[in-house]
Amino acid sequence: MSRIVLFYLGIILLLASPLCLPAKERAHIKQYDHTLQQEIKTTPQKLYLAIDNYLKSIPAQIDSMIIACDYLISQSSDTTTKSMIAGYLFNHFSTSGFMGYESVAVYIAKNYFLNSRLKWNGEGGVALLRLYTEFNENSLIGMSAPELQLSGSDLIPVSLRELTDRYTIIYFFDDECPVCKERFAELKQSVEQFRYLNLAVYAVFTHSDSGRLLKFITDNFGSTAAAVESGWRFVHDPGSTSDFHKLYNVLKTPQMFLIDSQKKIIGRELDNKALKTLLEAEAEKIAYYYSQAEAFVPKYLEIFNLGDTSDLKDAFTPLFERLTKESRDMYNAVFYNIFEHLWVQDDQKTKDAAIYAAKNFILPYSTLWYDKKFITERVPAVITRIESNRVGAEAPSIKLYNAKGRLVNLTAKRSPYTLLYFFNTGCAICKPFTFELKQIYPQLKRKRVRVVAIYTGDQKDELPEFVKVEKIPWEVFYSLENNRIELFDKFEINNIPQIYILDKKRKIVSKGAYPPEIKEILL
Repeated sequence: MSRIVLFYLGIILLLASPLCLPAKERAHIKQYDHTLQQEIKTTPQKLYLAIDNYLKSIPAQIDSMIIACDYLISQSSDTTTKSMIAGYLFNHFSTSGFMGYESVAVYIAKNYFLNSRLKWNGEGGVALLRLYTEFNENSLIGMSAPELQLSGSDLIPVSLRELTDRYTIIYFFDDECPVCKERFAELKQSVEQFRYLNLAVYAVFTHSDSGRLLKFITDNFGSTAAAVESGWRFVHDPGSTSDFHKLYNVLKTPQMFLIDSQKKIIGRELDNKALKTLLEAEAEKIAYYYSQAEAFVPKYLEIFNLGDTSDLKDAFTPLFERLTKESRDMYNAVFYNIFEHLWVQDDQKTKDAAIYAAKNFILPYSTLWYDKKFITERVPAVITRIESNRVGAEAPSIKLYNAKGRLVNLTAKRSPYTLLYFFNTGCAICKPFTFELKQIYPQLKRKRVRVVAIYTGDQKDELPEFVKVEKIPWEVFYSLENNRIELFDKFEINNIPQIYILDKKRKIVSKGAYPPEIKEILL
């Protein structure tokens, strides 16, 4: 099978899952029996019961319910009965409490009553129907969230659309609202819990008093800067010009929406429990992306020669172009796994492929990444580690503790050659390796090769006994907890035992050699 065919098969597997490509299932309207027709001719109560029973057989999706409503209304040829059915359906969907069903109610209002196609006979008249529609039609599930450019407590405008987070909670609140006060602490906890999803809050204070808003921020976060650091952007409308009440149906507080990175509304009129359920579902979806990518990447990369730059271009360019077009989340998942899979390999060409992927398809596209620390800290640090650990590079410098507990520079002493031996007392392979190294140590010493063992574990109290029992003849260094991370960040010691051979200028001559190779190089 050609590589291009395998490539497209892989793309299809990644993007064609239900989670990657949301599909709007259309209702399958079954051949309705004569029940409805019979009930149309009897009492309204029986008719409404028949409608309820029919709706229970329809998938609980907005498009499916709209088709079902059109079907039910069309079953009568009598205009008065049509109005009665449409009116019942409007009331059913506008008061159902099922998130998203407001869309069905708005559809019925606009397509049957507000256009005078049918006569509205409900309470409040057409004015109430129009009010419901005007306050809901701009912020329905699946719609693009209306832009808000409200002012912070410092009166500097903050645009909702310019927020770049994966998810944004739009939270309308009143500092004197009892329900807002009751729910705020739990909401704050949920935001902290799900911050790893790259979640932010656009918190809209529904009053125009900047002083009250600043006091609320100070009381709950300490300062505006601390609030921003926690993911909260507090805003208000001091001039009352944004019309946010109408755009987001803010007739009471608290009112809460959840939107995605494209500013599409995926949750509306949420309470804390519903928000948490929705975020848990989103977290599962993202975890699914990463698990799919983790399985896909190694098999996909096997197709290509990672030591050939042209092959790398063939591997990454079409993948990048397709994923950034189809799914930003999947792009993050796939190229995260590509980078992490490549750099941990022992082969230098594979590590160089990781650098190629980073410099061409990750670092130049920081705006596409939700995890900013990955591209500002993780990737640059790994690239530095790879480049400073390649053969020919000067070995990284680090201070460790010697047998006397003194903090010293690992490579401060100059010898014709230095052999760095990274080990752990609990490593099964290290024991025979240590034995073999002891066999050739007298020869290495005569050649003025300095041998230094670096303990990579976290049980330093075991070292004196280990050195005594094993009769270790060379220097042994160790790190404390505060610089063990630095040790692993600077040296490629994911797998031990690991050997570095350095020349007198601290340049890396060899890595990963075993005693037979060590003898060839140094003896």
